[in-house]
Amino acid sequence: YGEIIVYLPDKEYHYQVFAAVPYDNRHILYNYDGSDPRRVTAFLNSIYQVREIGAQFNENVPVSNDDKFLVLSTCLAGNSERRYLVLAVRQAEIN
Repeated sequence: YGEIIVYLPDKEYHYQVFAAVPYDNRHILYNYDGSDPRRVTAFLNSIYQVREIGAQFNENVPVSNDDKFLVLSTCLAGNSERRYLVLAVRQAEIN
């Protein structure tokens, strides 16, 4: 598990990866409202319920629906109905 750093013109964000999972191809922003804590919890629960080959979790990184997190999505080779998600929780903001 690693760290993801997002560099912006005036700051940088440091994230810690907490999950990498195969997932369906639904549009996350359309299906889970990030401003609603219940829907964020539902999304996180759906991530932690993945029990497929290729699913990886870092149990040492706590995540709650109050946290800021990053979701990276890419194709799952050979399957247009699936995506592979890498999720990371924000650890620091540096100005």
